[in-house]
Amino acid sequence: MSETGTHTQQVGGSSKLNRQLKLACERVNSAWLPVNQEVLKLIRERLADDYYHQDRARLINDLKKDVSLFLYALRELTRILNEKGCNNASLPADLFKTASIDDFKQILSVPADWISQHHLSDMNEAQGQQIQNTVVSATVAQELGKSFYVDSTTTFSCSLLRQLGLTLIAWNYPTIYERALKKLKPGERIDLYLSRILGFSPSLLGLTIAREWNLSPLVRKVMGDKKVSAEELSKTDDITDTLSKVCKIGEVFARMSDPRVPEVSHEEWQKASQVIQEKLGPAGFKLLENKIAEQLKSYASVAPDMLRCAPPESPTGPPKEARRAYLYQRNRYITRCPPLLQEQLKELYRNLDSQAVSRENVNFLIKEVIPATGFSRGCIYLIDIDTKVLMPRLAIGDSRLIDYKPVAYSQVHADFNPVLAAYKSKTAVMEEQVELDGRIVSYIAGVIGETQRAGVLYLEISDDLLNGQNSNPLYYFKAICQALSDCLTLE
Repeated sequence: MSETGTHTQQVGGSSKLNRQLKLACERVNSAWLPVNQEVLKLIRERLADDYYHQDRARLINDLKKDVSLFLYALRELTRILNEKGCNNASLPADLFKTASIDDFKQILSVPADWISQHHLSDMNEAQGQQIQNTVVSATVAQELGKSFYVDSTTTFSCSLLRQLGLTLIAWNYPTIYERALKKLKPGERIDLYLSRILGFSPSLLGLTIAREWNLSPLVRKVMGDKKVSAEELSKTDDITDTLSKVCKIGEVFARMSDPRVPEVSHEEWQKASQVIQEKLGPAGFKLLENKIAEQLKSYASVAPDMLRCAPPESPTGPPKEARRAYLYQRNRYITRCPPLLQEQLKELYRNLDSQAVSRENVNFLIKEVIPATGFSRGCIYLIDIDTKVLMPRLAIGDSRLIDYKPVAYSQVHADFNPVLAAYKSKTAVMEEQVELDGRIVSYIAGVIGETQRAGVLYLEISDDLLNGQNSNPLYYFKAICQALSDCLTLE
C-alpha cells in the first residue's frame, strides 16, 4: 500500500479525520510490527512442553522479550476474551492471567507472516531506534513502577501502549516517518509534525486502537485519553498519576540516548534522575543499564548494529561536574563514534567549563580530535554581526586560514556555497567527490549552535574515512560539531 494513501490535509471536518484514522487502523493492524522469530520459536517450544503451565509469569516475561509479540498477544487475547464476553475493560495483566494456555497456543501457532508483514532483517536505522526507545522506556518504567508497588506487567504495557502509535507509524509509514525526523526543528514534537502530514497524530492512532481493544479506562487515561471519565476510573484503583509519572521518566531516559529527537532539557533530566536515585538508590542507574541490556539481548542476533543502547549516567556530584555530565550525555552522537573518538571526546568533556570558553579545549578539538578522526582539512567560521559575514577564524588540518574566504550570509549567491548552505540549513550538508575551488573534495558542513547560530564548522573528509568499513563520517561530524558548540558555551 502506498504511504501517500493517507497523506492529506485535515480538511472537511471530523468525518474525514475518522475516515483517515479508520484506514490507518486497518493498515497497521494488518501489517503490524516485525516479529522476533527466535522469541516466537522459544515460546512455541515452551508451550508445547507445558513449561508455562504452572507459572504464567514465565510466559509473560518471555513475551516481553519482543515488543511486537507482546502487543500482538495483548491484541488477540482481547479479541478472544471480547468474543467470550470475559473482557470487562480489564488491565493487561488481568487479561494475560484470565486467558487460558490454549488461548495462547491458538494465537501463537499461526505463521509469523500472519502476525506481521514486516521483518526485522529489513529494519532501517530510524525503525531500529524507535523499537529501542520503546524497549528502553518500558524497561525503565517497569523497574520504577515496582518501587511504587505497581504491577510490573501493567506498567510495562502502559509504557508500550504510549509508544504504540509512533512505533506503528515508523514501520507502516517509513518514508513519512524518516522525513519527519529529518525535518524536525529543535524543540518541535514529532507528534505535531506527523499530525500535519497524516491528518492524525501517533497518540490518537494508539488511543483509537486501545479503544477498539476495549482496554481498561486506567490504561487509556495513562495513554492520554481525555474521554475517560472520573466515574470510569472510580471503578478501579486510580494509579494513573503514578503510571504516567514512571512512563514519562522512561521516555526521558530513552530520549537521552537517541540522537534523532529534540534534546532533553537539563532541568527535565535532573528531575527524572532525582526520582530514579530516590526510588532505586545509588546503584539505580547501573541496575537500569543491566535491565535494558538484558531486554535488548533478544534482538542481538537479528539486529546487532541497530539496537545498541548507551544508557545515560547519573548527573551526580557538584554543580559543575553535573553540568559536564549532562553536556556529555546530551551529545548523543558520541555513542555512534569509534572507540578512539569516544575516548577523546570524553576527555574533552571532563575538562569542559560550561560557563567559559576554553582555548585549550578548542585547540584540543581542532588539533587532536578532528585530524585523528579522519577529517583532513577544514575551517571554523564565526559570524561577524557588523559586516554580516561568516568569517574564517581557525584553519584545521592541512589547510591555512588564507585558503578560506568570508561568506556574506545576508546576500543571495549565484554559486552554491557549502558554508552558506549549512548556515541556512536545519541539518548538516554533506557532498562526496564534488568540485570546490578547483579541487575534488568530499565535505560536511554544519551550523555551530542550534539556538544561538554562531557560525559554521566545515570539514573535508579523507578518502580513508569516506571509504572505511562501517565508517559513518556524518555521525562523527555531528559529535564533533556538538562538542565545539559546548566548548563555545552555545545552546
